[in-house]
Amino acid sequence: MSSRFLVSSSRISTHRRCDNCGVTIDYVVWKQCTVCEVFDLCPTCAKPDYAELLPETHNHHEYWHQKLSKTEPITDECLKWLPVEEAEKNGREARKKIKQKKYEQIQKEKKIENDYEVYIVTERLKQLANELSTTPQETELNQLNALIAGYHLQSFQRNIRVLSLDGGGVRGYMPIKILAQLITEKFLSSPQQFNPNDAAHKEQFKTAQLRFTDQFDYLVGTSTGGLIAFCLAINHNILDMMDIYANSSYYFKRNYLGPLIYSKYDPSRIHHKIDEIINGIQLKDGTRLSAESATLLDIHNLLNPDNTIDDEKSISIVPYRSNSLEFVDDKIFTEDLEPINELGNLYRVKREKVLLITAYNTTTDSMAIFNTSYAKHWGYRIADVLKATMAAPTYFPPYEVCSGKKHNEHFVKDGTPELYIDGGVFANDPELAALWAIRMQWKKSVNYHLLSIGTGCYNTTLSSSTWGAATPTTDEQTVTGVLNRHNWTDIGAVIDVTGSMSGCYAQINQWVALSHSNKLVQCFVFFNDGDDTPDADKVIGSTGGLYGVYTREGMAKVLETLNTAKMNGNGGDSSENDVEAIIFTITGCPTCKNIIHIADNEATPRDLILLERVTKPVKVIVCKLSSNSLVNPKLLDIAYKTGGSLHTLDSDVETLGSVKVGDTIKVGRGTYRLEASGFVRIA
Repeated sequence: MSSRFLVSSSRISTHRRCDNCGVTIDYVVWKQCTVCEVFDLCPTCAKPDYAELLPETHNHHEYWHQKLSKTEPITDECLKWLPVEEAEKNGREARKKIKQKKYEQIQKEKKIENDYEVYIVTERLKQLANELSTTPQETELNQLNALIAGYHLQSFQRNIRVLSLDGGGVRGYMPIKILAQLITEKFLSSPQQFNPNDAAHKEQFKTAQLRFTDQFDYLVGTSTGGLIAFCLAINHNILDMMDIYANSSYYFKRNYLGPLIYSKYDPSRIHHKIDEIINGIQLKDGTRLSAESATLLDIHNLLNPDNTIDDEKSISIVPYRSNSLEFVDDKIFTEDLEPINELGNLYRVKREKVLLITAYNTTTDSMAIFNTSYAKHWGYRIADVLKATMAAPTYFPPYEVCSGKKHNEHFVKDGTPELYIDGGVFANDPELAALWAIRMQWKKSVNYHLLSIGTGCYNTTLSSSTWGAATPTTDEQTVTGVLNRHNWTDIGAVIDVTGSMSGCYAQINQWVALSHSNKLVQCFVFFNDGDDTPDADKVIGSTGGLYGVYTREGMAKVLETLNTAKMNGNGGDSSENDVEAIIFTITGCPTCKNIIHIADNEATPRDLILLERVTKPVKVIVCKLSSNSLVNPKLLDIAYKTGGSLHTLDSDVETLGSVKVGDTIKVGRGTYRLEASGFVRIA
């Protein structure tokens, strides 16, 4: 493992946004205009000369100077690097003036437009409450209460409809079947006579499908649900999609080298199908999109033909088509840039239809919700986004995604590639992603209607444990079954990844992804049977085959390390180096409080004499323990001699410390006696 343990951070939480790119500024220093004291630039946007910034940024800066009656010319000298405390303090008085002007505007118009204005009015109500004891302001108080009541009544007139489609792998057949039945019964004139195999009937169904989809403002999906949501968005006939799931063995082709090498399935056929669907999209002018170059901007324009945006315009509105975007219904315009928010602009746009697809970025260790209305997402190819959301760990390999630009109908990458996996890591049920988008994009109370379609229920400890595959075996349930019933944190995870553990790989990979996103684990140590070292050359404490990685090094590095350990496990040793890996973990990550050992019950640990060097209790999770097998006594020894505990799918043995030589204990179906040398099975 790396010798570094703590990495300093230069980021904090602030409420400021960069006035050029729109991102939240979370650094301890940034550039601020020392004249108006409200214009901020993040460190990235502060690097070039001021003249090189977008023209819209210059206009925005001039707006603030006019708003605050500043007459000084704007030059590079106006912008200074300031620490967070000074930058925040400088802008406080200026922003108070802006809030006061906003309050006066609300009073004049006698209407609240959004939640920010509710905040302004609420602040004034608090101020009035403190003043009432000395200066009666009943009239103003009643007016403000009436404005707030009227604002909330308006929400019932803003109806937002959401269709949310869960992940579930091959079980995507279920939501397609439900949707097909719903469309047939509600939108076809003669549902009883409908024949899905008749070409004319299928065309009628496609028209009915469009009527169904047109009802929704937001279509959101994860994994297989993301693919279905996309097909609905472009009005690809979902009856044709049934072929994917009815012939799952073809599209989800088994990779017989996986999961020992990388993934259980070869993604090439499902990827080809995704490309085929995109290549079938025909625009109103007769041109067809290409999977090689079609971007999220193309999908935005397809969904919103009355508000199409070309490539040139998309560049100029990047700062505003982000968190500053606000959808409205009650103004007759297409777009309006209105700097009315103390944190920046509100870019008001007439209601749009939006497609949301979730994924997890393992390079940056962050969730991703690809949004067709956000300018920063327009440079991603829709084919890449769909393949990323389908990249379920262990089933498909991570997928590389990179932003870019179209040039002569060819896609030219202009960013750094990043690895993504299935969005089910954080949002297998993506409806909350849609509600978050509504909250960010409407910025006011709305009356939303949600239709959420899942992929069925099944009995397992962790709902996303199999990513939509078959019902899990005991092997596949043990890891999450044990970890789910304990609240262990600051974990040093010691994981056996030899070939005999292949039945547990899906659960191990899933837990690695989930625990990493929840920051439960400080480090992982994956061990095999000693790489290529022959059995005769293995000496005590030096078997090898240990692969350590800190969580902070990133999800991509963790997965790479895990797969390297799997591939290099060719030592062929019947006994394995569990204890060596435990010592390696404790030494390399001394701040780990809980040492969790995910062990193979079918392999006997070697070198137990080294347990005297283990300085922390070890919690042993016993995998490969079938209903008619018994716990390996050597795993009991590891738990007992380190002052730890032993855990199976069904039970927790946490009282080993009270066992004395000669005592017997029962674990599962077996009975064990503690002798001087360790535990032995007696029944």
